[in-house]
Amino acid sequence: MPMRQVKTEAGTLTYELCRKRVKNLNLRVRADGSIAVSAPAGVAVAAVDEFVRRKAGWIAQVEQKLADRRLPDPEYGALLGHRVPLVVEEGPPGVWPRQGALYIGVEPGQDPGAALDAFRLQRAEPVFQRALALARARFGQEPLPPVQVLCIRPMKSRWGSCIPAKGKVTLNAHLMKKPFACIEYVAAHELCHLLVPNHGPAFYQWMDRVMPDHRQRKAWLNQPDPGV
Repeated sequence: MPMRQVKTEAGTLTYELCRKRVKNLNLRVRADGSIAVSAPAGVAVAAVDEFVRRKAGWIAQVEQKLADRRLPDPEYGALLGHRVPLVVEEGPPGVWPRQGALYIGVEPGQDPGAALDAFRLQRAEPVFQRALALARARFGQEPLPPVQVLCIRPMKSRWGSCIPAKGKVTLNAHLMKKPFACIEYVAAHELCHLLVPNHGPAFYQWMDRVMPDHRQRKAWLNQPDPGV
């Protein structure tokens, strides 16, 4: 693809120009900070340059958001333990899976990371419910109290919590970054608290019984995420 350069008040911008069968000019900032523009065949190069020049402020905002995350591999997101390529582009807010990547639409000043967190949160409940169901099945015929309330929210210092008297289980929304086996481990951990409210010997006897590999899953859970 041909590369172009345009001068702006903030400096020179380099972008990749791609001619496509589209109706409008489209600009996106990739997660690595590179810029790509899709343009109809009939639009003059000078018009494309001017389009990029007008977007210079928005481009700088998106690039700063990416830089602020200070990740070792910022062009990837984490979803259920998988490393997924990210593409940030200007457009209606939202996240869309497309061709093996996650496309993040952002408006000027919007944080792409916040949009990705919202995307994972929206998809968390069926995943967590399945993890709880599979974990519950491990108890067999044991009279395990039901989960009356499942709460999903971001948590800073723990992966989950349980209030046995209310049958309430809270799971960390950031578990959506982790492999499903780790989510099932946290689910089993919280279900054991319905029987034993503390972390005494009886609790770990239950964990050993229903999930013999729980220590390996816990170690896996605490590994770095494959992306943001």
